[in-house]
Amino acid sequence: MMDDSTTTPSPLTARQRKARRAAVVGALILAPLVGFGIYWFQPQKLVIDDKVSESLPPEFADPAAPTSIAAATGRVVPATEPTSEAATEPTSEPAEEPTSAPAGTSPSTTLPAPEPSTTVPSTTVVGPIEIGRGEFRSLEHDTSGTAVAYDSGNGSRLLRLEDLDTSNGPDLRVILSSAPISDDWKVWGSDYIELDRLKGNVGSQNYEIPADVDLSRYGRVVIWCIRFEVGFGVADLAVA
Repeated sequence: MMDDSTTTPSPLTARQRKARRAAVVGALILAPLVGFGIYWFQPQKLVIDDKVSESLPPEFADPAAPTSIAAATGRVVPATEPTSEAATEPTSEPAEEPTSAPAGTSPSTTLPAPEPSTTVPSTTVVGPIEIGRGEFRSLEHDTSGTAVAYDSGNGSRLLRLEDLDTSNGPDLRVILSSAPISDDWKVWGSDYIELDRLKGNVGSQNYEIPADVDLSRYGRVVIWCIRFEVGFGVADLAVA
């Protein structure tokens, strides 16, 4: 005959209760630390790429686009219009002798023949113009690709990162630094101009260059991690 009585669980020992309390307290402390670590370091970015593929804007992609002389960058070409043969070839017929004035009248004044007309060459700025280019070199992370600076000829400038391939990471920015080119991870943040957040760690992308930026000074393009103040990669535009 089976015993229908229920078995009463044995009470927890003092050691077991103490271990359970410690586990609960540890979990309450560890949870926010783990959350902060995930937010701060964002380890998921090490295995997830942000890919982007942007084309050049029309004003930079079309070499036949009209440009303005006011945005001259030193690259001008003369555009001389052809002149007609009549304006360039001298006539072979001798000039007519002035006729004698009738008696009692004053002699007429003969005006000199006009000079052949000439066309003054006009100057136009060729645009868009590539004003700087450099290959990326690795700093803290392996980085490859090309940085190209363009002038549209109408006052706007553009930085294009072509075929960029670097590591993903937290709080990445595209900056223009005045530091001399080197392999140092840290020097780029001392004097720089931020263009924007990095749109993607893989692919081609465009960034506007402010009109007042002197690229002969701020000519190093850096993928810069603001959070940890390290450069992932750098390219020298070599703008004189």
